Amino acid sequence: MNIEFNRNMEAVLGEVNHPNISAFDLVFVPIINQQHYYVMCFNLKTPKVEITDNSGVMPRMSVAKKYSDLPDKMVDCGVFLMRHMETYKGCLLNWECGLCGENEANNLQKLQLNDLRKKYVTKIILHDLNERFHWVTKDLVRYLSLPVEVRREADKNTHGNIASRLLEHAD
Repeated sequence: MNIEFNRNMEAVLGEVNHPNISAFDLVFVPIINQQHYYVMCFNLKTPKVEITDNSGVMPRMSVAKKYSDLPDKMVDCGVFLMRHMETYKGCLLNWECGLCGENEANNLQKLQLNDLRKKYVTKIILHDLNERFHWVTKDLVRYLSLPVEVRREADKNTHGNIASRLLEHAD
């Protein structure tokens, strides 16, 4: 596993035109702590470290205490992490990631997160470095050839399977 990870990292870093970290203003480090994702950002211009975290609670709390709707929240924090890395420009003061608050506008945030999931998964699947691109597209063509009713049933089962796996791994 480490050999494959190292090979993939070398491929990604080989595409970067800046071989020295001092050429960057911001360095984003995704963190996972007890199945919760957040971002630590090193601002190299104004030597400081800032953390963006959508939970708004102390990291010592258990995941179950942080979130009332555990399966959705455990999935959402990864989307928040990616959105924070996409929108954060080095200053927490007046920074907005562009997402509505949880209680705003009748689940508008949930719609926004679903749109971001689609955006991010599309970029990942279609990226040149995705070694599984052809496998995924072949599977997608097979899925789209199924009758609509079968696809809807498969979608329902998939959501349940994801929720079950998340609950299995909750602390």
